[in-house]
Amino acid sequence: RPPRSTLFPYTTLFRSLEQPLATIKPKLLEANLLTTFSRQLIDKALETCKSWLDKGLYIGIVINLEKEITLDHTLPGHLISAANKWGISPAHVTINVSKEIAMTGNPEVLDLFTRLRIKGFNLSVETSGADSVELDRLVHLPINEFKLEPDIIASLDYDIEAEFNVSTLVSLANKLGLSTCADGVYNKNSFLFICGCGCTAAQGAYVSRRSEEHTSELQSPGGSR
Repeated sequence: RPPRSTLFPYTTLFRSLEQPLATIKPKLLEANLLTTFSRQLIDKALETCKSWLDKGLYIGIVINLEKEITLDHTLPGHLISAANKWGISPAHVTINVSKEIAMTGNPEVLDLFTRLRIKGFNLSVETSGADSVELDRLVHLPINEFKLEPDIIASLDYDIEAEFNVSTLVSLANKLGLSTCADGVYNKNSFLFICGCGCTAAQGAYVSRRSEEHTSELQSPGGSR
């Protein structure tokens, strides 16, 4: 492991066994169950995190928020309740949102971000680092991590511009005191490059294969599992 980075090579998968979320999401929205379903996922994720910590494994949880959930003003309170239920520090939990959500300018979304950070949760926003205007807007948000998008990480093998964008983004994050996570690290070359840049975390098949051990069964619309 190169000494400039501390990479956390673990990815876990939570899913509905019968259907992926993208398939059942329209049904959840129609039945007004997306919030309930999302809270079940959050609870199961934190329960699993607790089991890891009990085994001495310092592994955090990353929760990807759907656009509709970012408008739920009760989410911070629910996350705190769930964290307290399982005895987990908010610092173990990272909330990940897309740049499209982060840059809407919606005051409700900004309020949600601020409340999550005040309560101690990590907040990560996806970006490629290629758009200076986008970066200027993102650095003014109450986030503490840039998540490098898979497309730009995949481009590191053949695109010198991608190398420049990634190294510049990581350098900027370091100067601002933000962490960085490279999503989609699938080979040694990408791994060595992000380590050399000082990236603080990595996600992808090269550093960690998906674990099916912690797959969760959750009730989906219509009673199927």
